[in-house]
Amino acid sequence: MTRLAGALRWCRFVREYVLGHPCNRGRPVRSAARALAWQVRKRLSGRALVTPLADGTSLRVSRDHTCSALVRYVRLPEYDDLCLVRDLLGEYDWFVDVGANVGVYTVLAAARARAGGVIALEPDPLAREELERNVQLNGLRNVVVRGEAAGEAAREVWFTRELDSRNHVVAEPFAGARRRAPMVTLDAVCLPVAAPAIVKLDAEGYASAVLEGARELLGHERPPAWIVEVLDDRSLVRLLRGFGYVACTYDPDRRSLDEGGRSRWSDNLVFVRADRLAPVRHRLRAS
Repeated sequence: MTRLAGALRWCRFVREYVLGHPCNRGRPVRSAARALAWQVRKRLSGRALVTPLADGTSLRVSRDHTCSALVRYVRLPEYDDLCLVRDLLGEYDWFVDVGANVGVYTVLAAARARAGGVIALEPDPLAREELERNVQLNGLRNVVVRGEAAGEAAREVWFTRELDSRNHVVAEPFAGARRRAPMVTLDAVCLPVAAPAIVKLDAEGYASAVLEGARELLGHERPPAWIVEVLDDRSLVRLLRGFGYVACTYDPDRRSLDEGGRSRWSDNLVFVRADRLAPVRHRLRAS
């Protein structure tokens, strides 16, 4: 019964997510076959494969990392947000990837900002090793990979293990596998160097603490746009609104950054400070 329930869940995932994804428009048979082929391959072989990402980049797909399989299924998993990175980043810009995992955002951003670069923070050694492989695979020399977590202060913290893309800073009692990890603040990482154009923040419920360590960056005269996994963290939204930020969603088809709404393809919201909305929208339309 458990196997049947799992098969039904997977079929629903293929129907609703894989076949409904914008990158698979008009290719239902090919898209379903690609998803099924990966399921067969990962059971029969332990070898990774290389799959196209975007803008001439590629990513290793491994059975040990769930988010790399999503790239195999749909190319751009968090579609709206990855398209925002593609459309907003300029050649000389910087991008900061907090919770970089295996590097989907990092690789795409580094390919766009060839004369700028990416700072990728990933505390989990297994994910960071795969991230570094993907950077090397694409010949990217403008990526700095760091092994710290981001948070409210420079200190040492407990970080979970064996949870794949759900690894996180341990902020509450936790009985599972964990390891020690260094923590830094985003203000220390990004400033006094020029502020990045975009910060992507995927901290599995720890985003409010990360933003507490980014107050100078939030108040910078040219602050970044933020792509933040929000979940149900109301304190995070209050903190950003207190700095004058507006929650938005991006429509790649119209190149439109709209206030409010929620993406179908991720748990993220885009936050842009109100005084920067007009220039950000202008840059998106001109891209």
